[in-house]
Amino acid sequence: MSAAQTQKESGEAGWGCLEALGLSQKELVLAEALQMEYDALSRLKQDKGGTASNQASPRVNTQSGAKTVPKQPLPSIERPRPTPSRPIPSPPGGSLLRGLSGSDSSLNQPGGSQSPRPTPARATPTRGGYMKESLYILESAEVSKGGDYSGCSYGDSLVSGSGSLPKGFPPFPDDPPPAIPPRNPIPPSSGLENPFLPPRGSTLPRDVNLFTPDVDQPKVTSELNYDNLNDSLSRLNGDRQVPRGRRANGDQSGKPVARSKTLPPQVPPRTYVPVPKSNKNQRRVSADPVSLGSRMNGFGYELFQVSEERDEEVAGFCHMLDILRSAYPCGERSKNAGFVWSPSVSHEELQQALGVSVKVTVISDHFREPLTFTCDGSSTVDLLIYQTLCYAQDDLDHIDVDDYLLKICGQAEFLNNCQTLAGLEYIQQCLKFDWEIRLFLTKRFSVNTELARTDVDDETASTMNHSILLQERPIRQTVTREALTLLLDTFHNEAESFLLSEVELPLHVERLVQSVKALCSSLAAVETPDVTSALNQLPACPCRLQPKVLKDASVLAVRENREKVVEKLTAAILDLVELYCSTFNANFHTTPQNHRCTAPIQEAGVVTNVLSFSVYAAHRIPITWAASYEGFFLSCSLTHGGAELCAPQHTSKQSVSKYLFHLVVWDQRVSFPVQINQLPRESQLTVTLYATALPPPGGAEEKSKQRRSIEALGWVTMPLFNFRHVLTCGRKLLGLWPSTPGSGNARSSSPNFSQPDSVILQVDFPTSSFEVRFSTPAPADFCPQYDFSRLDTISQIQLQDVLHKKSLFWLTAEDKRLLWEKRAFCQAESGALPLVLASAPRWEWACLPDIYALLRQWACLSHLDALGLLHASFPDQELRRTAVQWMDSISDPELLDFLPQLVQSGDDLRQDMLTLQIIRIMNKIWIQEGLDMRMVIFKCFSTGRGRGMVEMIPHAETLRKIQVEHGVTGSFKDRPLADWLQKHNPTDDQYEKAVENFIYSCAGCCVATYILGICDRHNDNIMLKTSGHMFHIDFGKFLGHAQMFGNIKRDRAPFVFTSDMAYVINGGDKPSSRFHDFVDLCCEAYNLIRKHTHLFLNLLGLMLSCGIPELSDLEDLKYVYDALRPHESEADATMYFTRLIESSLGSVATKLNFFIHNLAQMKFASSEERPVLSFAPRVHTLKSDGLIRNLYVCRHVRTYSPSKGYAFVVKVEREGQQGAVLVQRSFEEFHELHSKLRLIFPSSKLPSFPSRFVIGRSRGEAMADRRKDELNGYVWHLVHAGPEVAQCDLIYTFFHPLPKDEKPGTVVNTLQNKPGAEISWAPVSGKELGEVKLSISYKSDKLFIMVMHIRGLQPLQDGTDPDPYVKLYLLPDPQKTSKRKTKAARRTCNPTYNEMLVYERIPRGDLEQRVIHLRVLGDGPFWENTLLGETFIPLKKLVPGQHWVDWHQLGTAGAESAR
Repeated sequence: MSAAQTQKESGEAGWGCLEALGLSQKELVLAEALQMEYDALSRLKQDKGGTASNQASPRVNTQSGAKTVPKQPLPSIERPRPTPSRPIPSPPGGSLLRGLSGSDSSLNQPGGSQSPRPTPARATPTRGGYMKESLYILESAEVSKGGDYSGCSYGDSLVSGSGSLPKGFPPFPDDPPPAIPPRNPIPPSSGLENPFLPPRGSTLPRDVNLFTPDVDQPKVTSELNYDNLNDSLSRLNGDRQVPRGRRANGDQSGKPVARSKTLPPQVPPRTYVPVPKSNKNQRRVSADPVSLGSRMNGFGYELFQVSEERDEEVAGFCHMLDILRSAYPCGERSKNAGFVWSPSVSHEELQQALGVSVKVTVISDHFREPLTFTCDGSSTVDLLIYQTLCYAQDDLDHIDVDDYLLKICGQAEFLNNCQTLAGLEYIQQCLKFDWEIRLFLTKRFSVNTELARTDVDDETASTMNHSILLQERPIRQTVTREALTLLLDTFHNEAESFLLSEVELPLHVERLVQSVKALCSSLAAVETPDVTSALNQLPACPCRLQPKVLKDASVLAVRENREKVVEKLTAAILDLVELYCSTFNANFHTTPQNHRCTAPIQEAGVVTNVLSFSVYAAHRIPITWAASYEGFFLSCSLTHGGAELCAPQHTSKQSVSKYLFHLVVWDQRVSFPVQINQLPRESQLTVTLYATALPPPGGAEEKSKQRRSIEALGWVTMPLFNFRHVLTCGRKLLGLWPSTPGSGNARSSSPNFSQPDSVILQVDFPTSSFEVRFSTPAPADFCPQYDFSRLDTISQIQLQDVLHKKSLFWLTAEDKRLLWEKRAFCQAESGALPLVLASAPRWEWACLPDIYALLRQWACLSHLDALGLLHASFPDQELRRTAVQWMDSISDPELLDFLPQLVQSGDDLRQDMLTLQIIRIMNKIWIQEGLDMRMVIFKCFSTGRGRGMVEMIPHAETLRKIQVEHGVTGSFKDRPLADWLQKHNPTDDQYEKAVENFIYSCAGCCVATYILGICDRHNDNIMLKTSGHMFHIDFGKFLGHAQMFGNIKRDRAPFVFTSDMAYVINGGDKPSSRFHDFVDLCCEAYNLIRKHTHLFLNLLGLMLSCGIPELSDLEDLKYVYDALRPHESEADATMYFTRLIESSLGSVATKLNFFIHNLAQMKFASSEERPVLSFAPRVHTLKSDGLIRNLYVCRHVRTYSPSKGYAFVVKVEREGQQGAVLVQRSFEEFHELHSKLRLIFPSSKLPSFPSRFVIGRSRGEAMADRRKDELNGYVWHLVHAGPEVAQCDLIYTFFHPLPKDEKPGTVVNTLQNKPGAEISWAPVSGKELGEVKLSISYKSDKLFIMVMHIRGLQPLQDGTDPDPYVKLYLLPDPQKTSKRKTKAARRTCNPTYNEMLVYERIPRGDLEQRVIHLRVLGDGPFWENTLLGETFIPLKKLVPGQHWVDWHQLGTAGAESAR
């Protein structure tokens, strides 16, 4: 089979596989086209050589395929190199295979050669002959001295041994070039011992990524010393053998022989081996080094296949994981159960559930029927297991309770036997929502323990390869080792062709530049200045329109000049490969990563040089930028903890240039006025790319008038000291993150290489012969500490005012100066440490001893306060290590609460997760204070980029679905929520429980959504459970970032609290005393959260830099600070939140927003959905109930619940049913029936419905009488209408008895049993005039009286509700100068005020003689006020400094006219 046939058969599959190697289709086509032309040119020159070359070709046995192969060295795999003294047999078969680019065809398969392929050896030219194939440097000095060289060529003809040369070829040097190693793939091992791998007893180079149990022997210590970790890494690196590659001090082992200058540096043979599987002790994958040829200085380059964990920081992290993991061996069952334990609650939540009776149902395969137990919440799980076994087993003597486990039915969670029932999160959830507790009893040995760690897991070193692949490289943009070798082959061929060319020089130049462009394109499209300088020595060509090129192309007619160009270009490309390998996560490297040159160390604290670096260019500039911007410049700034260390430095303005690619070239030095010894260890360099936007097309006058705006296009941040605390040096490639609106402080400390089209900045840092290292200084020996009382009074007041700010984000420069100056007096206030450290003026090396001494002497912080030290404002490593140690006492449930701050993931659900986390912590604070707000907090998890899971809450509906049951305008009505709850809670006890749950949960939602500024609230992201629990979902907008409707904010109310919610709370459309409870709950919950302002500011502040668009700067954080109002008293905060409730309840915008959302969602509603009645829990039909024979409205009755009015009693007669059934329906329910019928049937088939609008009082008895007659006519026509109307499900559902019709004590039920009885639903009359709730306190000669609520006021004589207000006098007051009054409430007998009335200059001795005279008056027209009640309250019981909160009975009322 010919080479052409082989290439044709494997080409199609080969190109498809090569696309997976990191090359684009365009690059592959370009490389193949260049290679095809090169092959054609080679064959043409061979044809001109005549038949003389055929005479010198070696013989090949075509029958057996055997041939004589000279002694040549084998490629190696990081092992002691074999002595090239024995011949290597060639594989059988004499077929000549041509692979891609004239190489081994096995390259056309992914991953290189997978099996031995028959590959011929190359022929060795005789003295004076010339080789048509590229020559390679032998890596053994012995071979280069001479020997027998023979082999087969890849061409169709072989070069003769005569001294004649083809025309135009330059003469050869006296010494022949060395022979070429065969491109033979390394065969796989056929036995147990692989001859190409080191023997078992050999010493292998150790990798920094590896943790070898038999060598390292990790020990768990009380704390991890990071300095020792660096020393350990240095020791690990120093113990390794220096592999083959670059060698110093004249080491000739494996050093390439310097080749003749007549040819360019050669490209290695593409010889590959399959990647071996990792084992437990050696994780790094290595392959044979691929020589890239020699440089003029004589040292060689190699591409080593390496693990992606070669980064030192990742290796150190994995090593630390190994040490920590060794404390939890797989053999300990308590730490390695192999299944999931059900989560527990905090200690405070546990105390709330102790003493509560818990009803548990246990199911098991060991007994037939489920067993039900009622036990105390303090009972343990093993006690419950024992009780269960007592029923199921007769003999308990040989039974061990620990052999059994209880599992939650339907979940893969198991209950820990030593845990109390009340301490389990599942039990508490069931108690909250009245769920049945169902557990399954099973034996421990039958549980699937596949999650358990094994001995192999313990012995296997930690790795981050999988995480790097998923997170850091979601889009594979790095070129593979095989693909890069292919491109280097192409470049070498074009370089050789360019050297040998004497005619058609522009064509060869174009092809050479194209190969360089393909190489640079695969290497992140970076064109270094060395590459540019080398290409500038070539004449202009179409693929590179750079003006700075060689003008006189005749210079290249001299071969020596072409050689210099090729040598310079080759050196630049090899430097680019090395730069690429050190920047990207490629699977190869130019040198083994376990080799590091040791350099002398110099302490950063003594280096007085200023910080400077050179900025060369920005690569991969989008072509659209060239047409949209001009004047590109860089702004460079130094920061530490977000604070600038000096003024930013700027480069000059440049335009986009076109070399091989579009780039902006500055080639400028940037110097900062900061010495290196003044740099903090965690200093960061931030570089931002700016440009001026070009004006739109137009006249010159218009352009001159337009203001030119400067836009930020991208940025990058990098630490100046690396993981080993060494100052960065050398050339760096930095990927820019795009500047997007709202990114704010979202600054990543790593360059952007996750996006394949990111702009890359090339920066050169100074290099030296020593490492500049920042060592951790020891704390100072002396740190003063003084008592706070030793300060003068003014300083104490000033310092207290600063400490009460609770957060470091709003410390002024004067505040910081005062705190740092008086830091010795603040140590008694342990929580002040974050404020004091935030005031430290400098964090350079010379200042750290004093700071560390202060940190060592300070009292240990609580874990909540220590959390604030992990903010980005405190980047110092020693400080953060101390904070982590202080947090070591945190419990597991609390640690889970703060996990989003400690482990920040950069996914789409993080804003929802953060919001739910904050609400969950709020709920725990309330529970710890004894206030259960009945909050529904669902779980939300991220499982990857753009993916996640959200827990579904059962038995819940959105407010929109509930409201549209009353029509599209249901959001404007007051009854939908109450009717829906009544429908699902038919009994009085159930409904009252649901209303109670609604009051608590609604109050909690109001407080939480207001504090967090949750916006975009509509009736589709607020849900209601049938149990009455209300909760919010979808937190895409928060911290006040409201959805805009044009220029109008959609969320105009402080929070969502509408009249239909108030209707449920009040039990009708009038305020009731339950509304007072709701307001009190809101204010109490609000004040409890305000006490923990610093905690929530810390939690949100830690997320400022994680990239959440709506939490990116201090303005977003200030929203929460302003919402919590930490500077105000509880009384002021109570009044403030009361006004917010009133504002939200009176907002029409919320209902309008709901209505617009209803309209928008109508197009998504299914046309097949049948309308249902909002007050009917289920649908009834003719088949289920029987045919209705007659309907008659027999009477009307007065109702008071859920609101005052009249209801109509309907007698329903059915076929086959003895006696009539009575149902009670209101006029609004009749109207809903008619509205739903109109959605199904045309109006012509329905009877007319009585008008809803009447003149006068619609609740009067006369009106009810008239409506009874009208409804009688309506129902008669309904029952006698056509069958499709009279027998429809809506009508049969409407007249089916509801639970309220059947419960005892109702009118219908009484009439059903006693037809002649008369029932009066009038309220019980009494002489009580109501009560008033006051909060009275006395402090600093001031009397504070907060008027909170009034309940039980009587209506006016005309039956209307009054407009009450409160007037106070402080007796004795003969001059009537102590009058204070509140605002008037409108139309209510149960008003809420929460207004503070203050009396000043009241001596403490006069307090016992004072009496409060309180009067409640109704605000009437023309200043005519009616006295509704009054009371006198002596202040004898008042204790100064305490709050006296109580209800006070109002006395007899009389008429009064007041002005």
